[in-house]
Amino acid sequence: MSDPTFLWKQNAPVEDVIEACRQQSRANDDVVRSTVKDLFESSVISLSYKARMAKLVQQSFNEDEELQDLAAEVLASSYLAPADNFCWVDYGETLIRLINPYAPQNTQLIGDVIGLLLWEAEICVLEWLEAHPEYVRDSKILEIGAGVGLAGFAAVQRLGAKNATLTDTNSKVLENLEVIRKRVDTGDSINVECLEWYDLNSLGRFKSHNLIIAADCLYDPNDVPTFVQMMKVLLNHPHRPVALLACSVRNRNTFQKLIDELNVSGFELEPSPVSPEQQRYSRRTTHMFTKDWTNSRVEIFLVRALQTLV
Repeated sequence: MSDPTFLWKQNAPVEDVIEACRQQSRANDDVVRSTVKDLFESSVISLSYKARMAKLVQQSFNEDEELQDLAAEVLASSYLAPADNFCWVDYGETLIRLINPYAPQNTQLIGDVIGLLLWEAEICVLEWLEAHPEYVRDSKILEIGAGVGLAGFAAVQRLGAKNATLTDTNSKVLENLEVIRKRVDTGDSINVECLEWYDLNSLGRFKSHNLIIAADCLYDPNDVPTFVQMMKVLLNHPHRPVALLACSVRNRNTFQKLIDELNVSGFELEPSPVSPEQQRYSRRTTHMFTKDWTNSRVEIFLVRALQTLV
């Protein structure tokens, strides 16, 4: 049986090192965990070598949470140099551009920074879309408060959506979405637009969309009535569009206010969580490019208009 430590000291291919670790793991899990940890923490191994190793560790030891955590930390440090303000991340074959949460200027979760990070609820929306292709295929998607647009971009690029309009109100977020759109080159299938929730008269241009998605859009309970009024306009259409909402429940009162307002406004709410077998968002490896690993409970539900709303 080959010794992983000996192999990496000989600058062997990463694949050989991981295979040696896999062989050891069959005999003793503690040994392989200790070996990989030593490799990751070694000061004489280059960061690029560690990053390649971390990707293989994630694939080869996906049931070992401790190794997954170590690999996530290595990948985060390899992608995010403290001096870099943005980084490009290939998340499940979907390329997105995020702000660097480790840069000193981005340590406060305020203003522009919030919409330029990847949050748990956005990942949940993507997982839901992956698990329910019947809602996505050939659909016209409107994403509200898109942030970095992970779900919207993925829906068009690989899940079969006809097109997507990604919206936000923050100018920096909209600029970033445009940078991503041009980089991934989706032609005319993805548009980026400003959508002000209170401007109900401007919502007519979005009436052709049949699937509306919104992830972590509400932080302030005072915004709930405006959000619900906007949803009444967007969902009030003969072709019966449906909205998929995902909320990280950080403030129970804000979440309950949203539920109450939707119920009294004539909407049908259908809880629709991603099954535990499909969930990835609760694992730290999905959060390596976010600032806060809170593991907040994420509620997902479908919203439909019960009747023509007035």
